Amino acid sequence: YGVCHADWKGSFLTGECPETAEHQKWRGIVITYIVFTCIAVASTVGMSFIKSFDPPAKKPGAEGASLMRKAMAAIEIMIKRPEIMLLGMFNVQFGVTSAYLNSYVTGTIIGGPGSALGKDKVGYFTAIIPLVAAGFAFP
Repeated sequence: YGVCHADWKGSFLTGECPETAEHQKWRGIVITYIVFTCIAVASTVGMSFIKSFDPPAKKPGAEGASLMRKAMAAIEIMIKRPEIMLLGMFNVQFGVTSAYLNSYVTGTIIGGPGSALGKDKVGYFTAIIPLVAAGFAFP
C-alpha cells in the first residue's frame, strides 16, 4: 500500500499518513470494497426475508396450448402494448454480444498463438457455453 515514515502510527483509512497519489488510490479502492461488501451483505440478509408467493392459478385449457397459439398470444400482446417491442433491442444486444464474446474467447484467448490451451480445446469451450445457459434456464 505504500510506506509512510518509520514512526507512523496513523490509520490507512483515516488518512493520517501524508497523502500521496498512491495512498489516495488505495484508500478509494478499500472504501469502495467496503461499501460494496456492506451492500452485498445487506442484500443477502434482505433476501432471507422474502416470502414465497403462491403460484398463479392455471387457466383452463392452457395445458395443451400449441406453439402456434403461444406465438399468436405473443403477437397479440405486442399489438396491444407496443412498448413490449422496445425489449427486442435487449435481445439483439444479447445476441450480438454473446456471438462476439464466443468468437473472441474461442478464437483469440483459447486458440490464439501462445495459448496454453491450444486450438484442439476450442470445441470443448464452445460446447460449454450453451450447456451452462441450458443449466441456468431451469428454475
